[in-house]
Amino acid sequence: MLLFQLPTNVSAAESDWAHKDDVDLGKTWTITFNTSIQDTHENKNAVYVTDGEGNLLENEIVIEGKKVNVSAPDNQYAPATTYTLHITEGLTSTSGVPTEKAITMEFTTENSQFEPGSWTRDLQYNGAILKIQNVTDQSFDFYLNAVSGANAGTIKRSATIQGDKATFSDDQGCTLTFKPSEDKITVNQSNECSMYGGMGVMFSGDYTAKDTSDKTPRFVELGLFSESENNTFQSLVGDHYNLFTESFQMTSELNIEDDFGGKAYSGFVRGLANTMTGIVVNGDNGEIYAATLGSVDSSNADSQFGLLYYTTDEDFEGQLPQTILKWKNNLANDQDVYYRSQPDSATYFDDEFAEKIRTGKVKGMPFEIGDSIQEPRDLFGSTANDEVGYKGTSLLFYDNLGFGYGHDLERDNIRVLIKAFENQNYGADDVTNALGEPSSEGYSQLDHVYFLRYDFNGPQHDYKFFIYLDKETRDGSVAEMNLVQKY
Repeated sequence: MLLFQLPTNVSAAESDWAHKDDVDLGKTWTITFNTSIQDTHENKNAVYVTDGEGNLLENEIVIEGKKVNVSAPDNQYAPATTYTLHITEGLTSTSGVPTEKAITMEFTTENSQFEPGSWTRDLQYNGAILKIQNVTDQSFDFYLNAVSGANAGTIKRSATIQGDKATFSDDQGCTLTFKPSEDKITVNQSNECSMYGGMGVMFSGDYTAKDTSDKTPRFVELGLFSESENNTFQSLVGDHYNLFTESFQMTSELNIEDDFGGKAYSGFVRGLANTMTGIVVNGDNGEIYAATLGSVDSSNADSQFGLLYYTTDEDFEGQLPQTILKWKNNLANDQDVYYRSQPDSATYFDDEFAEKIRTGKVKGMPFEIGDSIQEPRDLFGSTANDEVGYKGTSLLFYDNLGFGYGHDLERDNIRVLIKAFENQNYGADDVTNALGEPSSEGYSQLDHVYFLRYDFNGPQHDYKFFIYLDKETRDGSVAEMNLVQKY
């Protein structure tokens, strides 16, 4: 506030006021007189501000009784710049007394709040970096890079400083504003700026010079795990923990398809949905089930790639629960499954396999002979490979799952279970070690491969079981097996 006396002899005590430094860029000067001032156009023109070259600024002048307010220009004052406030002679009070002398006051604004350096926007999966250089009183150069998952965008231009903010605009309608404060720079963008980045990439946000990222574990943040449960999960998946968390940029809560209940989330990375995706299930039974795409050896990108499956549930170490099977069926490509929680000595053709086969079940398949064919349709959906199969049965095969179901056209119940094998290197000896000697074996003239056949008398039905190798001789690997209900 500036005080000004209008003496009865209409003369000012001083012709100049003291120089003011470090003036705010949006400063409003308030001049207080000892008497009311006439609110006239002439009086408003008697108060004004000029720059160092004498150019008149567009300040708003408001007269309110004894006070005259001189607002900063719309684009504010420039930083580190000297201006002059003028009050000319002839400014008149409401009683008609004019000033006899002009009054001036120089003032210099504060330095720019923009400084050279780097700032980051620490948002998980949506990080960004802002670099500022070549700062002058009028402008600075900036480099702005932002990501969203695998998508990225960059803007490298110059911004014009206008008061306490800076602006960049292009001829396509993109506008960025930079607003500094004590510990951050806030960037806002117009919608048109999205053309500088891929899907989901945004440049807006708060950029700081220090790390402000949220350290809450991803699955705790989602509400899937408590801190202690997350520690258990981290121990379970080991070196692949970061792969799981990094694959959950975009998330969806899934329905639980298994009797153990609980909560499940799937996730993927924007732009890499076919290669960075995963699912984590926290069962009400206290067990964890999780799968993600990745390399078996986390330190070697050239190692085997496929679906890495982990669980704390011993009953599911060698098979996927229905919730994960349903998710797997919707992947873009079929993926080999690596059962990471199984002992190294584990084999598919074990006692569990033998017990299931003799009772109309196939290990790793959620439905058995006698179930309604509608059940796999409800869980996995219909499939393009719905075709006529074994002896007139209608075959429903799911490529991404490596198994299928067949039923008679006039009946609704499942009669055939089919499971395919890829890259697992099981041979005829693995089968006979589990089931004993087959009823018959040899070269199939129809299928042009070597086969083994077993016949079982189950508690409810009798079954035929066929193992097909990938060669015409017994030294081939298991390629497919069919379990068929006899009539």
